Formats: sequence, C-alpha cells, structure tokens
Amino acid sequence: MDPLNNDQSTVASDRPVNRSRSLKNQEWSKNYHSAAVYGFLFVILLVCAGLWHVLTPDRGYSALEKRTLTQFPPLSLQNVASAEWMQKVEKYASDQFPARDAMMHLKSDISLRLGETESNGVYYCRDGSLIQKLDPWTPELLEKTTDAVAHFTERYAFRNRIFLMVPSAMVLSPEVLPFFVDNQLETSYLSAFLSRLPETVQAPDLLPLLNETKQSGERAFYLTDHHWTTTAAHHVFTSLASSFGWKESAMDFSVVSNHFLGALVSKSGYVPAMSDSILAGYDKEISVRISRTNGEIQSSFYRPEALGTSDEYLFFLGDNEPMLSITTTADTDDTLLVFKDSYANCFLPFLAASYKNIIVIDPRYYSEPVSSLFMTGGYTDVLFLYSPHTLAHNEALSILLEDEAPE
Repeated sequence: MDPLNNDQSTVASDRPVNRSRSLKNQEWSKNYHSAAVYGFLFVILLVCAGLWHVLTPDRGYSALEKRTLTQFPPLSLQNVASAEWMQKVEKYASDQFPARDAMMHLKSDISLRLGETESNGVYYCRDGSLIQKLDPWTPELLEKTTDAVAHFTERYAFRNRIFLMVPSAMVLSPEVLPFFVDNQLETSYLSAFLSRLPETVQAPDLLPLLNETKQSGERAFYLTDHHWTTTAAHHVFTSLASSFGWKESAMDFSVVSNHFLGALVSKSGYVPAMSDSILAGYDKEISVRISRTNGEIQSSFYRPEALGTSDEYLFFLGDNEPMLSITTTADTDDTLLVFKDSYANCFLPFLAASYKNIIVIDPRYYSEPVSSLFMTGGYTDVLFLYSPHTLAHNEALSILLEDEAPE
C-alpha cells in the first residue's frame, strides 16, 4: 500500500468531519451571541422598568379601573417574615407596574382580536358598547321581595303605589349582543316579578317606552355603564306623568360631559374606543333643598365637582346615601316616599315640580325601621324605582319592608 495514498485517503475522510464541526461551532457561536443580545436587552428592560418604577410616584387611584391601588406595605422584620406581607408586595408591584393602563389597553385589544366577548359578567357588544348580564336569580328571593312590597303597600295608605322596573340594555338591544347570547334570563325575571305584584301597585311595562327612545335615535343606556341615560329617564317620566298626576315643567337640558367612561369598563377590563356624554336637566322654576345623612345641605340635584373625576356618574346626587330629605318650592302639599337604587338618581329632578317633600331611601344602606318614616305623618305617594340587577340579588328591600312595628 502506498503510504502517500493512505495519508491522502485519511485526510480526505477527515475533511467532512472537520467541516461539520466547524459548522456546528459557527451555529453555536451565532446562537450564543443571539442569546447574549436578547439576555442583555431583557436585563436592560428590567433595569429601565425598575428605574421607572422607582423614579415615578406611586399612584393612589386608577381612573380606568375605578379603584384604589395598592401601596407599598410597611417594612419591618415582623412584616417581612409573614407570607401576607409578600402577597401585598406582589399586589403592589402589579398595581404600580409602569404603563399599567397602556398594558390594559393592549390586553383588551388582544382579547377582542382572539374572539373573547365576555369578561366578568360584561359583554363586549357588536356596536362597541358594554352590557352587563344578569346572573342567575332565585324564585325564593323574587317571591320574598314581591310579597314584602304587597304587604307594605297594603299596610300604609297611599294615593299612588308605583313600581318602575327599568329593563337593561340586555333586554332592549338583543341585536347588538355577541352571537349565541340571549337575554332570556333577565326577560323571565322581569315578567315574573311584575306579574307577582298586586293589582293595587301600578307597574307599567317600561320596555316600549325605552324602545321609543331608541327608535328616535337617542341612546337609552350609556355605552360603558349599566345606567339609563337622562334622555330615557325623561321620556319615561313624560309618558307616565298623566297617569300618576305628575306635573311637567319646562326643563332646560345641557351636556355637562363628553368623556364619560362608566363602571363596566373597570368591571370588565375592556377599553372601548368611544366615550359617552352626560346630559342634565334643569328646572328654573323650582328650587330644592336636599339634606344628606351626613348633615350636608345642597341646593341642587347635581354635583358638578364629580365632573372630570374617575366616577362622573356621581354628578347625579353624589354618593349613595341611606336617606335624602328633599324640600322643593313646588305649589303643592303632596309628599313622596321613594325606595330606590342608583337608577333613580337622574329621575328625581323631574319629580320636584310635583311634590313639596320627597324622602328618598336606599335600603342597601338604610338601617332604621321603616315604620320610623311614618312617625311625623304619611305620604301621598310611594315610588319604587329599581333595575333588575339590584333586586334579583339583593334582599335589602324585602328586609326593610318586612318591618312589623306595632301601629
């Protein structure tokens, strides 16, 4: 065998191996450098986020989420040793994360692009609005509430016994709901509730009236909030005024805000592209004096200081109160007792011309016996004004009306 040829064959056989090793080394080097670059960028990102977090002051409140944000918990050896302290730190880091609102906008956009249309009981609808669905309700609570209303209205003498149940946008606008979503749960609740009220209680069906508002081109409900609009409330009032002897006075309406984002934004996490306008109605002929539970006196149904804040719906009467005592300059001696949730807040201004005194009770916060309301006299009329979302899952009204103090 030729030694030269043998060496050449050996070298030739080694070349593919060396070339393969060289390619592997190059690939490893390339991957190593890429990983190093990405790792370096990730570290830079963490450092920048940390510096941003340290250098920017902590936020106390999120206007988008409508809630108080977690602050850094007190630092001590005892606190650090507890698991609860670490949980608070994690919550703090999440709440105070840089550009949190921008991240929420991004998350909302990604969720919608992936086809998600429901979050925390709120639907993102085909017209861009947010609608809250009604959770399952129990016949027992419905019967308890209607029985309490029947007993109360029979026990005390009233000229008018009025119950206004406001159907939500879920019932009014089923065509905008996401596909394969129906509104039967709320529709059945409304039908069952109104059918159980005694004949002595006047409970008109408000759905046709709200539909008239809708057909006129006006919004009956806010885009991002569960409440009905001032326009819808006023249309219902004028439509029912003659039936209940309510006086219609000339109202001047004006837009007080064009940037309203309602409670369904924070509840769902969806960030819509549109905001709402808030409309207020002013009666120049009637003055009011409103006494709040905390002793504060106000001369208007509206709280302008709420405009431009994180919760502009508080423009209507302000925070929910156990009781409001309203005195008007109306030319009448009639008095009205109102049991309500926040749906009544934009409706009450229309009633000022019809009653000298209006007592407003929110049973969710009122703790006195209902009989105490009659110690200084009776009332001409009683009005219940509610949304299904309150009555279907809250028994405060039935508990209050079941008071059986001796006559």
